[in-house]
Amino acid sequence: MADVFQAVTDGTFTLQETENKNQFYFYRNDGGVLTDVDREPIELYQAYIAHKIMSGEITSIVVSTIQSEISDDGKCIRLTIS
Repeated sequence: MADVFQAVTDGTFTLQETENKNQFYFYRNDGGVLTDVDREPIELYQAYIAHKIMSGEITSIVVSTIQSEISDDGKCIRLTIS
């Protein structure tokens, strides 16, 4: 059975889990280039963590360092959490 990766969206942007538990993809839902992106990736990551805490999947305090890399075409940001 294939893994199902969870996502969080605000209607404009999506933060998607990857096969690596410490990495996420952030992209526009319409497939467009990411321009004027401010705190949206971090806000969606915070919403993701809040959901995991509320569902009981995370039961301890979460403190993270987040690194980001943008794709060559400017349509996706890979967030690496450590």
